Amino acid sequence: AESRHKELEDRIVALETRQRELAAILESAPNDSSSFPLHRELADVTDELEQANAEWEQLAGSLTATV
Repeated sequence: AESRHKELEDRIVALETRQRELAAILESAPNDSSSFPLHRELADVTDELEQANAEWEQLAGSLTATV
């Protein structure tokens, strides 16, 4: 469980970094159909980040309970 916990931490950091990058790009992107793929990726990254955080919290709870 600890290795999965570390994997999730690394994934969360990567997702948060990508989320910030996309947000910065979208701030200066034209608000038209050309930026749709970026909006879609941002939504996907946000969803994946929420799932990873939820799993991380569950694992953190189970790791703490076994200590």
